[in-house]
Amino acid sequence: MKKYLLIIAATALTMIGCTSNDTLKQDVSNEKIPFTFSAYSSKPTKADTHNNLNFFYTKFNVYGWKKVNGTWNTTNPVFDNVTNEYFTADGKGSIYPAAEQLTVAGEWGTIQATQFPAWYYKDIRFWDKFATNYQFCAYVPVTASSDVACTHLGVITIGTSANPVTVDPKDLMATPATTLAYTGFDYDYMTATSTDMTSAVNLVFTHELAKFNVKLILDPTITTNQDVVVDEVSLKNLNGTSYYESNNESAAGYLSGWKTPSTEVEYKADGVGAATTGYKLNGANAGTDNFDGYYVMERLMIPQSAAKATDDNKITEFTEPCVYVKYTIGSEPFEGYYALANLFIGTNADNSFNFQGGNEYTLNITVGPRPIYFTTEVTTWVNHDAALAAD
Repeated sequence: MKKYLLIIAATALTMIGCTSNDTLKQDVSNEKIPFTFSAYSSKPTKADTHNNLNFFYTKFNVYGWKKVNGTWNTTNPVFDNVTNEYFTADGKGSIYPAAEQLTVAGEWGTIQATQFPAWYYKDIRFWDKFATNYQFCAYVPVTASSDVACTHLGVITIGTSANPVTVDPKDLMATPATTLAYTGFDYDYMTATSTDMTSAVNLVFTHELAKFNVKLILDPTITTNQDVVVDEVSLKNLNGTSYYESNNESAAGYLSGWKTPSTEVEYKADGVGAATTGYKLNGANAGTDNFDGYYVMERLMIPQSAAKATDDNKITEFTEPCVYVKYTIGSEPFEGYYALANLFIGTNADNSFNFQGGNEYTLNITVGPRPIYFTTEVTTWVNHDAALAAD
């Protein structure tokens, strides 16, 4: 009798054990959900409404960490500077080495129905159902990988105090343009952080740099037949080299995140070619020898604060950030320096003006027979306009 009872008990225990194991295996299988990403950018310009990241960059790099049992696993990150690539259709793509002959469908098709277009990465990662937190940091361009680092706390660092980021004083437009469409932003940085715990991590990228534009306008009161030519427009005394730490940001935004050393870069609007030394404003051919109403500068710059100057304009250079304008009417030259902060502050009582990351600032320069004057607008990639009248 006792033996019979023991056999029954053992059989029952075995059945319970099998049922439990089967259930656990099924749960684990059902919970293997791959990480996927969607990526968007903040509005790039007032004239361009595109906000899908792939319109600007077809790759981004991402870091990711998970927190289990109250501890961040920093030894084995989920994503360690991994490249995501935008696929419009199935194909090998640059994230898959040619020798491996892998396609997105080949790897991702075993997990879920592959969709195009979408962002994909190599070697699929899966969500951990026991993780209580995730932290993701992403950035573009991926060519900046040697300058960018991220932490499990969501801190993004671009450059270091020992190796600061340099914003090259490069004109981003090949030729002056009447509209400010996207033109490359080769030296722009965009970053995104997310703590999403959904299968598709939504990354909203924002511009870390500020964009500055200059537009030339001929005063409509000019009736002279003499050539009106702008020979030079320069932004002087700006911080051009810096490094960025997102954990230093304050509620005010980007300025506290960027650390700006004293190294400065001059931003200058180049002439239109060897044959023409400047921008003629009253020629016959628009965009060729008549640049009235055209943008001649589109530059990225480190977010910074420009101090207000006592004088609005003078013939000698300011110690504060300023704009220099040189032009001729006929054979007579004109030039002057104008305090940059004063142009954007206007009649306000502020003592400085903040050029913030993710914002666009436009200086409209009106050239005419009266003294130079400015008007301004400030907008997120918001556009900010200023105006200067040069006479």
